Order: sequence, then structure tokens, then C-alpha cells
Amino acid sequence: MDVWAPEPLRHPPLITIEKIGNLQMPLTSEQKYYADLAALLDPACYHYVSGASWTVTVPAGEVCYGLNIWNAKFPGGSTCLFHRDADAQAPMPMPAGMSLAAADPQAFILYARPVDVQAADARYTDDPKGLYFERLAKLLTIPMQCLTVNRPVGTPFVTNSQKYISNGYPTFEKGIVRQWQLHDGSWMCMLGPGTNIINTQMERNDKYPIRKTSAVLFPFMTSMFCGIWLNNGSEGDHAVNGTQAYNGYGAMHYQILPSDW
Repeated sequence: MDVWAPEPLRHPPLITIEKIGNLQMPLTSEQKYYADLAALLDPACYHYVSGASWTVTVPAGEVCYGLNIWNAKFPGGSTCLFHRDADAQAPMPMPAGMSLAAADPQAFILYARPVDVQAADARYTDDPKGLYFERLAKLLTIPMQCLTVNRPVGTPFVTNSQKYISNGYPTFEKGIVRQWQLHDGSWMCMLGPGTNIINTQMERNDKYPIRKTSAVLFPFMTSMFCGIWLNNGSEGDHAVNGTQAYNGYGAMHYQILPSDW
């Protein structure tokens, strides 16, 4: 008795061979897209550099993503580049060969290099789309934490309003911010050990109080960032260094990521 079986596929699905680091992997364009989206949710692929003399160049065959950029420029250019919203859902793509350099002594860049986590983790090749949505679903099960900083009305300009997770000594390694909240300060930054600092949201200037919230996906390593800073907000005829005009506060709502993230 003959048993029928289907013939092998005459035209197997088309694939493109993408290179991630030194590893050759078969990825469709869609898979590569989701592999990068999944990587952007992992704080282990983020790099931060700051100061007056840095240059970042994207290696051949790679794409990086700028998450926060302050006072950078294309080498030899004159126009300064800023990217203030700290959100992995809206990064600035940086194609292979792109270079950015410091344009100010306090210039910085926070960028993601997906290859750092993709090269040694089979999940990014086996089912990158599934990994991305699995991570989003996992976030719906993790408790929300809140870090808040207050700035009472009348606070002098010279007084810094800063708050750190667990007094600057977090007991976890990886987290992800889900919401930024700024109320009557002129801006709010995220801080880290030493001089590490990034913007969290768009701002008007260094003086006037604003009210702004943003729902985000912003992964962070506590060794890189672990606190927030609410800047002074003054009104009327006050100079930039006037006293705090209203009771101001800022908040960072975040989740602690599991070790198997």
C-alpha cells in the first residue's frame, strides 16, 4: 500500500543573509526589524559616552539607534544635533558609517548597538518577532515602581532637586521606564553614577515651568542611570535663576526586569 506524502517545496521561502557581528544568520527583512525592536528593549545593548572629545561611528554592516543625544554634530559640520525624548519606541536610526562627535564640553550620546545582545542569543534568530511580543506581554505582569522628586514653591535656584533609587545603591541590575512625569519644573533629567546624565522629554527652555507626561519604553542599567533631577521652574519677570514658582515634582514610573530578560 502506497502512502502519499507531499513533495518537498520546489521554491523555499526567500531569505536574506544578514551579518550580526561575526555570526552569519538567515533573516528576512521582517525578522531583522523585530530582532532590533527586541534588542532595543534590552538595556545590555546600550552605550553612553560624554565629554568634549568623543566620536561614535557605526560599524560596517550594522545599524545603531540614538536614544538620547545632546550637542553632537557630524564631524566637520556646524549644526548641533539634539534628540531629547528617552524612549526606545522613537530612537534615531544610525546607519552603517554614520559618525557623530561632541560639539560641547558637556555633549553626550546614549545609543543602542543591537549586535551586542543579538550575536550570542539564539532567541534573536529563532523567533525575533515572538521575542519582541513576549517581552511586551511580560511587562504586563511586572509590578510598577515609582521614583519621585519634589521641588517646593520658593526653592532657591541654586538648590538641586534630585532623587536616587535606594539612595543611589539599587538592589537590581536592569529596569525599564514606562512613564516620565514633569510638573512645574523646566525640565527633568535622568542621572547616574558620576556625571552621567540624559534628557527625559522635550522642554521649552531652562526657565519656565511646564507640565508634560510621556508613556515610554526606556530600558536602563542601574550601573549607568539610577536617579532623576527636576530643574527649577520660575515665572514672570524672574531671570532664569529665579526661585521655584509653584510646587513642582517629577516622577519616573519603572519596572524591574527579570534576570532571564
